[in-house]
Parts: sequence; structure tokens; C-alpha cells
Amino acid sequence: MSRLLIDEYPMMVLPSLSNKIGLEAAIVLQQINYWLRLNQEAERTDTFKDGHWWVFNTIDEWQAKQFTWWSVSTVKRILSSLENMGLVISGRFNKNPYDHTKAYTIDYTAVEKLSLLDISCVTKTRTEIIDRKSTRLNSSHVSESRMPSSA
Repeated sequence: MSRLLIDEYPMMVLPSLSNKIGLEAAIVLQQINYWLRLNQEAERTDTFKDGHWWVFNTIDEWQAKQFTWWSVSTVKRILSSLENMGLVISGRFNKNPYDHTKAYTIDYTAVEKLSLLDISCVTKTRTEIIDRKSTRLNSSHVSESRMPSSA
């Protein structure tokens, strides 16, 4: 039996982050982090630009796919607030000028300044991922029990 009330993927609420930046902002920031980490772990190099991993969504997409209980204007306000706090950076990498999709990443150094994060656990560059992949291939003879666990 699941510990969840409803069988669906949950979103995380981090109490210490919520205390620092507010509940809504903490939920959105954690969700951006979730997607950034998925892109990074999947080694989606198309989402790695200017030295950062990015998540690409319009405000409408964020609302329709991630935050269905909020209005589009609320999602826009929360993302703008996170940008104004300096915790989220946005950019546009679109070739089509009519494409209003924004890319979002987290300024992990700014989050670290909130005294909530060990930055070393989230900042891996594309080169580090490629290095890790070749190390994994070269050391495949090491037993799983000796491999470091991921947190």
C-alpha cells in the first residue's frame, strides 16, 4: 500500500525553503529544480546552454502541466517573483521571434546564500557528466556495494 493518499506523482514542499521565500515560490523553485535535475541526469545536452541546465516552458505550459490549481497570472507572478529574488534566471533561446517560450534555470549560488543548500550536490557541467559516463564505463568491474550512494 502506498503512503500517498492518491496514486499520482507528488510535488515536494520543503519547509525550510518555504519559511525563507514563501510556500508558492518554494513549490515552483523545487519543481524547476526537479526538471533541471531530470534533464541533467538524462544528459539532455540540448537543454545545456551558456553553462547552465535549462527548463523550457511558456507560462501557459507551466500552468497546464505543472501547476493546474493556480491561474496563469498566479504562475506568472510567482516566476517573476523568483526572478526578482535572484533565485531563478530566465532566458530566451528561440530562433522564431514569435515563440514566447522562456527557459528557466536556478541560480544555485543565490539559493546557497539562503543557507539551505550544499551547492556541490547540484552543479554538474556537461563536461562532468561526460567524464562521469566514461569513468562508469571504465570502472564497471567495481561491485555495486563499493559504489557511492547517491543522495
